[in-house]
Amino acid sequence: MSVIRAESQTPKHRQLADLLRERIDEGEFTPGDRIPSEAQLGLEHQLSRITVRQALSHLERDGLLERVPGKGTFVRRRDSHVERPSRLTGFGENVVALGLEPSYRTLKAEPTRVSKAIADCLRAQSGKVFMVERVLLADGEPIAVHTSYLPLWIVKAAPVDAFSIVSLDNGSLYQSVAKAGVRIYRADEIVEPGLANSDEAQHLETEEGDLLLRVERTVFDRGGTPIEYVLLAYRADSYTYRTTLYTSSRD
Repeated sequence: MSVIRAESQTPKHRQLADLLRERIDEGEFTPGDRIPSEAQLGLEHQLSRITVRQALSHLERDGLLERVPGKGTFVRRRDSHVERPSRLTGFGENVVALGLEPSYRTLKAEPTRVSKAIADCLRAQSGKVFMVERVLLADGEPIAVHTSYLPLWIVKAAPVDAFSIVSLDNGSLYQSVAKAGVRIYRADEIVEPGLANSDEAQHLETEEGDLLLRVERTVFDRGGTPIEYVLLAYRADSYTYRTTLYTSSRD
């Protein structure tokens, strides 16, 4: 359908809604695009402002459009909200389970000297570990800044390119860890709110001082050997932490 037909039994606002839906499905308007204003659509299709508004409201209810006060009406972006299950999984696995596409932007991947607290946590007597800093994305939207510290022995046991920036840009960090013959088993984790600093705000495309969800995690293998110390800063508007709690007796 390319025109609004006055003789049709379908109401004009539904015809316009169907026409706009087709234009979105065919890629004429893509997620994030601003569609023509109510006045422009009314002029283009010889419809009243009220009829156009009804059509846009219908598509808004269907989740195809969103109105931004003072800016206009836009094709709604796919929801990239990530929910963390109450089991130890990697970011990529969580995102794929939600039907989204994970990706990674590696900022650093290099040996570095760390504080005594981190060195002791990883039993790194030399005070040096391997640091990986990445931005985690879901459907291209930045979700978190991820800083991981690994004992050097894990990196040395892995294939030579397993912890390169190219490899880390194209896959899960835990896949690289697995290539060293190491299997994660459990983790101790602390979750608390925090505010974005300037670097985090830049990476997460938010504002300095915006609310974040901070995660501090220590990961162990089955034998209790620490294999990773992690700091994560999640956008609070894009990440939910969900867990299930039980009483001490489950009779």
